[in-house]
Amino acid sequence: MGMKVLLLEDEKSIRDFVKINLKRHGFAVTEASTGEEALELAGLDSEIRIAILDVMLPGGSGVLPFATATS
Repeated sequence: MGMKVLLLEDEKSIRDFVKINLKRHGFAVTEASTGEEALELAGLDSEIRIAILDVMLPGGSGVLPFATATS
């Protein structure tokens, strides 16, 4: 299997569409629907190499939890 990608998107239809296309191109996809869930999953899986983040989540940006965690 290919490189692991963390996909953060709150809208299931968009998340499913992106996941299908990533898998078609050989990526392994881990999904999250909230910033908190994405941070937890990223902490549990050291093989994740790429994160695709939704910047317009309910309650804030998907980038903020990762920016806070890395600073």
